[in-house]
Amino acid sequence: MENIKFYVVTFLLIAGAGFLGYGAISSLRDPVYYVNNQTLTTVGDLKTNTPAEDTPADTAAPVADTTTPEAPVVTEPVTPAPSTTTTSKNADLIARLQKIPSGTILKIGSKGDDVKAVQQALNILAAAKLTVNSSFDEKTVAAVRKYQTSVKLPSTGQVSDKTLASMIAKLKYPLQGFF
Repeated sequence: MENIKFYVVTFLLIAGAGFLGYGAISSLRDPVYYVNNQTLTTVGDLKTNTPAEDTPADTAAPVADTTTPEAPVVTEPVTPAPSTTTTSKNADLIARLQKIPSGTILKIGSKGDDVKAVQQALNILAAAKLTVNSSFDEKTVAAVRKYQTSVKLPSTGQVSDKTLASMIAKLKYPLQGFF
């Protein structure tokens, strides 16, 4: 019985060593890579007319590549990441906000296209659900305060240069400061 155990253990050790040896030897071959189920070969697979080791290093001349060109590898089109730049949807609104003169303070009682642009921006940035009516009313003041608090500006309820600049930046780069 001892002899059988000895022979079985010996067989298993020899077989295991054989598998390890096969793995080691097969790893010495040039690797083959696959992209989209198409085979890519390594530089070691390219053949030239003159082996590099036969040409002295100081007189080496360029060797013409006589291999047949392989078919180009076609890759899947990459879906672009979501853009953090100005969207065409907001480009007009950003342009209108940028036209508001520096030093202008929009507050309760203000009227006009500048107020309309701010109301539209608040609907986007603060989910204000304001009626865009070009009149700076109490609901607009509340929406401005909510926005100012969310971006850590003093909650005045008035739109000054700092609030306006913050709105423009948030519309241009909506993910800025998100991560």
